[in-house]
Amino acid sequence: MTMGRAKIEQVLDSKGMMRQSRIPQKPLNLYIKGALLAILERNDIKIKSTNHAGSSVFTVTDSKGKYLFSYDNAWDYGYYRIFMANSKAEGEPILVAEMDWYENDGYTNKQQQDIFDVFEAIKVKAAKLDEIEAARQSLTAEEVLALQAMGIKTQIQI
Repeated sequence: MTMGRAKIEQVLDSKGMMRQSRIPQKPLNLYIKGALLAILERNDIKIKSTNHAGSSVFTVTDSKGKYLFSYDNAWDYGYYRIFMANSKAEGEPILVAEMDWYENDGYTNKQQQDIFDVFEAIKVKAAKLDEIEAARQSLTAEEVLALQAMGIKTQIQI
């Protein structure tokens, strides 16, 4: 993991205090941000969180298990990255955003916020998916039969 490459500028925050503003090494393109947020609106995705010491990786796949994108949240190191799938089947995921950010900076610039906006949307969607899964697990046998009559598969054994 390479860290500490961000360009640092001194800026005045809204209260007139001098703060450090770290310019992302790879800013998130706004078109890509929109595409990532649109993916999170889909009904056919899954989000898996993998925790490591001082970091978490959130991997977004479709319902068939195809990798779409991931968000590396190395909060303990002040390092954040977003990778997207590569259209080449054997290709490595493509880095689309990378930044350093430290809470002690006391400042988040627009480019950093764009990257954090994707993470916030991941957290909201993951919570919604957990809620839906809990509801699916509590279906009654009659409800399962009703859903099956409409052609909706529930993967619950009666």
